[in-house]
Amino acid sequence: MSEQYTTYEQPATQPASPAKRRRWPHVVIPIVTLFVGVVIGAAGGSDTPGATAADTPNPAPSASGPAPKAAVEEEEPAEPTYDTPASTDFRLEVKTLSKECFGSAGCNLTYRILVHATRPTLSLDPSKTYELTYEVRGGEDGAQINTAEITGDESTVDQEEMLSTPSSKTVLEAVVTDISEQ
Repeated sequence: MSEQYTTYEQPATQPASPAKRRRWPHVVIPIVTLFVGVVIGAAGGSDTPGATAADTPNPAPSASGPAPKAAVEEEEPAEPTYDTPASTDFRLEVKTLSKECFGSAGCNLTYRILVHATRPTLSLDPSKTYELTYEVRGGEDGAQINTAEITGDESTVDQEEMLSTPSSKTVLEAVVTDISEQ
């Protein structure tokens, strides 16, 4: 069987409901007025009640000029953090590629598994590979077990799988049974 590389799909996020436009001048003007009042009050204020700006002594000038600015520390970029996947982080879809039925004898199906993430924020380490074990249920001989590999945001699955069903009305279901790091 050939393998296929696909990017697993992140679930779509729901668009936010449209909000009514707010008129900001009635909020901004009081805030600006309050800020200006605080700045003016702080500039003319004193710790001593009844003291004026003339009563406040001037600080002694520094011999070396203005005070040095605090050294700006350069922040190193944070190491990326990755999730440890769980079986509930993935949903599998069975895509039927072909179906050949034989009346009451059932059908032969050719299908492919599509891997979908259940969390929009799922972030897996691209340097690690995980083995996702799954069962395809609904076959004539019981569940069929197979695996897919997941690395970063890509999954590797068999291009085609085959299964016989007892009836043309049988619906196949794929369920994740385990996920582990290779």
